[in-house]
Amino acid sequence: MGELVSVLKEFRVLADPDTRALVLDLMAMELNNPLPVRSHRVTDYFLVELVRECLENSRVMQALRSTLVVVAADEGAMERLDAVILKTTTVDNRTMSALTAAGGKAIADTVGTDKWPTLRRLVARIIGRGSARRTEATAARLDQAAAEVRLVDGSEATTMTARVASAWQAEFDDLLANLDAAERAEVTEQLRLVTELIRDQASIEGGEEKL
Repeated sequence: MGELVSVLKEFRVLADPDTRALVLDLMAMELNNPLPVRSHRVTDYFLVELVRECLENSRVMQALRSTLVVVAADEGAMERLDAVILKTTTVDNRTMSALTAAGGKAIADTVGTDKWPTLRRLVARIIGRGSARRTEATAARLDQAAAEVRLVDGSEATTMTARVASAWQAEFDDLLANLDAAERAEVTEQLRLVTELIRDQASIEGGEEKL
């Protein structure tokens, strides 16, 4: 926590009590929720509260970074912030592999169930990363994978399901490998949420708003 507080002190918009409210408002707009952080007159108190929220929720960290890109022009401080974010948000390789494997398995296991349309939409959105073309292409590849699973049965179905799960795990691995630290934290959280939603169908409608 201390290292992140120290680097955030380099941003004048966070050190100045008069501009902290603006930063919090912009972050709240990106998150679609107000932040439980008070704009203290004392910088250290404010930053400790802000950092605590960032460490508890990677989406808050991403919103803070995005806001600072807009309102602050200190490239050196931003580089140092990115370095600290990389250290504080990196998921260890074992956890990352387990998460991407769960994502691939969710895709293979959900084909032909009432959960498939929701999973298809969310995975296409995650891999699309805001690009309509990539999102549509991902949805098409998901449809192709689903068709391949439906065409076989028995032992062939088991083999095909495993093949699909492995292929989409590799897809998630490749996506995460090509993102910066903040983006990786964001996508990791989205992927974790998707696997949780598939385990709990009753929570899907509320969870979609966070993706």
